[in-house]
Amino acid sequence: PPYTKEQISFPGVHLKSTTIEGQLETYFEDFEFDLKMAVDTSETVGLVDVSTYVSRLNHKEFAYNFEISSDSGEAHAVVRVFLCPRRDNNGIIFTFEEGRFKCIEMDKFWTKLNAGDNHIKRKSSQSAVTTPDIPSFSKLIHDADAAVASGSELHLEEFDRSCGIPNRMLLPKGTTQGMEFALVVAVTDASEDSQHDSLEATEAHAHAQCGVIGETYPDHQPMG
Repeated sequence: PPYTKEQISFPGVHLKSTTIEGQLETYFEDFEFDLKMAVDTSETVGLVDVSTYVSRLNHKEFAYNFEISSDSGEAHAVVRVFLCPRRDNNGIIFTFEEGRFKCIEMDKFWTKLNAGDNHIKRKSSQSAVTTPDIPSFSKLIHDADAAVASGSELHLEEFDRSCGIPNRMLLPKGTTQGMEFALVVAVTDASEDSQHDSLEATEAHAHAQCGVIGETYPDHQPMG
């Protein structure tokens, strides 16, 4: 059944504007892929530096700027961002009922709002549905050796994710002519939608698809 107005309304909180900083632009890049760990070694033959180049999809970095006001003091909010195509393959504009099933979840994050106006900037690299590229074994070995030599700690927490699409594939592949999309943003009441507290601390993880390790799925609303 559809949501009722009461279920999704957030009295006293208003999304005044949303702008995008940067261009929503995709491109193909030549990426050097490390194959060192795919080569057999022996007592007489050590690791051999082997790599190849592959063409892969990526996008230019961008950020959302949200202007949100709260009339009733401090509030706890969930910001949900979707990208929805405007037209089908024949160039016919989707009705809302048709188009909503084509929408892509771009991000979802929890934030605290102060009384009055709030400016929130959210980078595409912070998306809760994506994961960054995991470093190659060669880089991990190099960084681990450097950390041991310097006595420092090696932090790899951002790669500790069991799922999530690569961040470089956050945007659908575009065309040279450009494509029409609508950016749909909803700000909902986190006190109603959150399954547990302190969700701001988990926003660096791909919780929209993976949840939170050792916890229930953080969103009271259905996944996606």
